[in-house]
Order: sequence, then C-alpha cells, then structure tokens
Amino acid sequence: MTNATAKTALFPVPGVQVLQEAPTQPCRRLFTNADKLFAVYGAVLYEVSKDFVFTARGTMADDGTPCSLTTNGDGGGQVMITSGNSAYLLNLDDNTLIKVQDHAFMGGMIDGFFLLLDIESSTLKISDLLDGTTWDGTQIFQRSSSPDPWKAMKVASQKAWMFGQELTDVFYNAGTSPFPFAPIPGGVVPYGIEAPFSAEEFNGQMTWLGRSKFGARVVVRATGYSSADIISDEALNYQLATYKKVDDAEALVYQELGITFYCLTFPTENITWCYHEGGGWHQRAFWNTALPQYGFWRPRGYAFAFGKHLVGDRTSGTLFELSSAFPYDADGALIRRERIAPTLVQEQIAFILDNFVLFLQPGLGLVSGQGSDPQVELSYSKDGGKTFGPSRRRSAGKMGEFSTRLEWNRLGQFRQFTPRIVVSDPTPWLIHGASVNVPRGAQ
Repeated sequence: MTNATAKTALFPVPGVQVLQEAPTQPCRRLFTNADKLFAVYGAVLYEVSKDFVFTARGTMADDGTPCSLTTNGDGGGQVMITSGNSAYLLNLDDNTLIKVQDHAFMGGMIDGFFLLLDIESSTLKISDLLDGTTWDGTQIFQRSSSPDPWKAMKVASQKAWMFGQELTDVFYNAGTSPFPFAPIPGGVVPYGIEAPFSAEEFNGQMTWLGRSKFGARVVVRATGYSSADIISDEALNYQLATYKKVDDAEALVYQELGITFYCLTFPTENITWCYHEGGGWHQRAFWNTALPQYGFWRPRGYAFAFGKHLVGDRTSGTLFELSSAFPYDADGALIRRERIAPTLVQEQIAFILDNFVLFLQPGLGLVSGQGSDPQVELSYSKDGGKTFGPSRRRSAGKMGEFSTRLEWNRLGQFRQFTPRIVVSDPTPWLIHGASVNVPRGAQ
C-alpha cells in the first residue's frame, strides 16, 4: 500500500442491515442458484425475490439443525432439500414440494445425480440421472473400507466427502456399473469429523472440526485427498478441549474484500471462532447488553445473491445483509468492538509504563450525532487478563482531525500489563498497532 504507515491492520468485523422478516423462524439455510434465492426458516421452504419478498413453497420436518440444499441444474429443474432426516424435492416448473426419501441426513449433487447420506446404515444413496423423484433401492454404497460409520457428507468441486468418526473417504463419478460412484484410490484422509455441520469448502479446500484415532477437536483442512493439515493453533486447541459439547458446531464461509473467512459457531458453548489466511483466529460475538456479556455470533446460513452478502439469524426470522460498512449488530445496537493485546511481562520484574500509544486511522468522525467525536476506551489488567480496571477514554479525532494522537500517560507500575481497547461508535475503525514506553531504568 502506497504511503502505508504499517504492514498490517485490524479491520472491523462486519455488521448487518435488516432486509426482511421471514414469517417463521429461525434461519436454517440460505441457498442461491441461477438467480434464484431459497431460504429455510423453521419448517418452511421459501423462495425469496429480488425485493426480498418471502413466498412459501412448502413445509418439511424440522429438527432444528441446518438443512442442505442442492440442485440438478437446468437439465433436471429440481432443488433437493434435506431437513429432519428426510429429503424433499422442489420442482421448479410448478413449485411443488414433495417428500422423496426417509433416512436422508445430508444431500448433494454430482453430474446430475442427487446423493443422500443415511447415517443410520452408513450408506450412500443416489437418484436416477437428472431425476430426484426416482431412487433405485439397489443403487447404494455401504461403507466397508473402514470400521467407523459415516457421520456427515459434503459435496464440493464434484467430489463427495464422506466423513467417518476417524477417517474420511472421497468419492467421485467413476462411471462404473451398476453404481457409478467410487472412492478415489488411496483417498482416505486420516481425520474424521466431530461436528457434521462444520464441513465447508474454504479457499478451495475442505475444512472441518476433526478428530483422528490419536485424539480429537482440531480444525483441519484437507491437502489433496489423503491428508490434512491442522489449522487450529495451540491456544484454540486448548479451548476446544475444554468444551463440553462440540457436535452441534456449525461453519459459515464467506468472502469480503478479497478475504475468505471460515467461522465456526458452538451454540451450546455460546462462542464463535473465525479464521482467515495470514490472520489466524479471532472471536466473533454478539454483545448482550442485558447480561452484559458476549455470546455467539448470530449469523446463520450464507448466500451471495442479488449483489449482496446475505445471512439469516440464528435466533429470529430476520434476513440480513452482511457488510463491514455496517456498524450494527443483529439487535440493531452498535457493535461493541474489543481488542485484547498479548500480556507484556518482563520475567515478573516490576516496571513502570510511562505511556501507551494506539496507532489507528484518526479523523474519521461523522458529521453529527454519535460518532462525530469517536471515543476509544483503554482498560488494562494486572493479572494476565482475568480482570480489568476502569476505562480511560480518548478521542479518535473529529472529522478531518487527521493528526490526532491517541496516548495514555502515567499508567503506573506493573509486573504484568494486558491492555484492552473497546470502541463502539459507528465510524470506520482501522487499527495499525500500539506501543508502550518504559523509561530507562524504571524497574
């Protein structure tokens, strides 16, 4: 970047803007194909127009988990939905919705064939070519290469990833007879899956919350069809090990400003972790002012349609547009943005901090109202981040005050210093870094 003052920067997490309220709730999946947008809210399948009008296309079983939606394209003119361990088919010619299969946990499509996973018998089923109404009972493949049963399926890049508890097979259309699909030779990944709905294609590679025969709860990303790398760091792995329930974790992947994010929400644990290349892991959260405390990030389901990043809401019937340009959270309140830096310590020797300087892009205040004089709150911890003292505010600069310097002086004596920055004004926040000054000999 020309004339940049730093090599890296912290950009704000995206906010949301309300587009429409669905008649039912909550959101369970969004899906777009060929300029059509479909949404499942509660037990109802909707088609959503460009003006975000919801039109019901039928009802389905609802077990509260996410759905899978896929289509066999122009050749078949059908959309298949799995919901409540059953499969349903929407005919796009007359918009009729019918149930076509029981024991259908997850679905997908490859080369015009619909695929279904029956987790009760660890069986892969396929429909007739370009016809999701016909399922030959002999056209099945039951796992036999490994002892652990299949627990999830995800289709990406014309491959079906069949996740077991400890091992994962990858299937492709081999053109064999009578069953055309077969596992890729040697394509066994030494990781199974901990959460069936954590699997998503991320930057062209399948990524999921995995486990192996040696242990569990690591986020892995496939490298080819026979290996995977652990992308969760040691800090996150430690947190994962403390969670009481992880099998309900759900992934959401989206791309903004050229950066792709893999976000993993743990509803029972009330927390969301997000990852992107080069930036590592961070938390996404919803600030509950009534408690007050952070909870999981509320977006659920994702689709890019009508030129917008669209997400549903995990706890309501709202359809949102997602963008870093929006400063609002799912409840309409301003996002409370928090950054806690690593603890500064010098072998537990007491030291004096003369000042703390925060480097950000100043002078971006709004013309009037909240944000016309955006404020930054600094608080700090002396016990490694367990507790924080009172906040001290500084102005980030009114509109045009580009020379504003954010500096806090005479902070005191420390053995451990953990700074926390909090901002909530609706202005563009861009943090480049921070520095502290320890006077020479001040120990």
